[in-house]
Amino acid sequence: MVIVFVTMAGAGLLLLSLTLDQLPRSLRSQREGGSKEALKLALGAIKHMREPAQLLLIPLTAYTGMEFGFFTAEWTKVSAFVFQMYRY
Repeated sequence: MVIVFVTMAGAGLLLLSLTLDQLPRSLRSQREGGSKEALKLALGAIKHMREPAQLLLIPLTAYTGMEFGFFTAEWTKVSAFVFQMYRY
């Protein structure tokens, strides 16, 4: 089962690397800003948290994460039961 996931990940990586365009040199030199650019991005994200619409996304994100956890746990229980049932 793991070999299927590894193969699909490798195929996706290969497909992405073959179809991805390279950045022009002008954009590459802009991206080498270093820690100052990272700090600007972090401060921009913090400033967005002052808006009520952005604050309302936090509970939605938490709920979605918990929902996904319950869904995967339930799927694991069901698949384990099915595999055990057909083992014998």
